[in-house]
Amino acid sequence: MEHELTGEDQNGEAGLATLAGVAVGIPGDVPDDALLDAAALARAFAVCRKSIFRARDRGELPEPFTFGGRLCWTAGAVRDHLRCMQADAIREAERRETRRAADFA
Repeated sequence: MEHELTGEDQNGEAGLATLAGVAVGIPGDVPDDALLDAAALARAFAVCRKSIFRARDRGELPEPFTFGGRLCWTAGAVRDHLRCMQADAIREAERRETRRAADFA
């Protein structure tokens, strides 16, 4: 089954994030073991291919692997990486709020 990465799943539900009113992310109907190259990720996140590699260099995407001479990611690895980044950001925000509350106590 081929999937067109348009930022929405087959039910029209948004992917992982919204950018300027456009749903972006890997649609939920894309299996975790689906291979995605840089072009597919660029379409999914509404950015250019170069931005995908910059995001990888900043640690915002997991390291790709080579398959058939192309750098690829699995949809599941990208989803897991983004979930971990989100959890880290939430923990950091909670730490900042705790410190801020202690400063005013």
